[in-house]
Amino acid sequence: MLRFSFAGEDRAIVEEVKDILNSSGYTVFYDFDVQHQLWGTDLRMKLADVYANDAQYMVIFLSNHYPEKDWTNFELEIGKEARGKRTDTYLLPVVIDQVPIVGLSSNVGHIDLRRCTTEDLAKSLIEKIEQG
Repeated sequence: MLRFSFAGEDRAIVEEVKDILNSSGYTVFYDFDVQHQLWGTDLRMKLADVYANDAQYMVIFLSNHYPEKDWTNFELEIGKEARGKRTDTYLLPVVIDQVPIVGLSSNVGHIDLRRCTTEDLAKSLIEKIEQG
């Protein structure tokens, strides 16, 4: 399962990628698709569990809006903690806008959506999952 972290302003882009992955048979933990699971739960505890135990990768959609949001900052912190329990490549940055993110090294390999399509991104994610 993949987990996406993104600012609400970038939802349309994220949904395109999610839909391609879902139609290819891959599972994405996506807030609008799992509202019934999240309803009434402590979201911080639930998402921390998903990041630490269920998600194979956390895909971070970095835009100008991302560092402005409390929720995305929380998700990134949980993702960085989960990375310690997962693999070095657990966090997969996707650049929408060139924006520095505190705690995420610019040396980490990323995919730049200004230079490829959402279909290209989805294909790369599938290859990443398949290669483990």
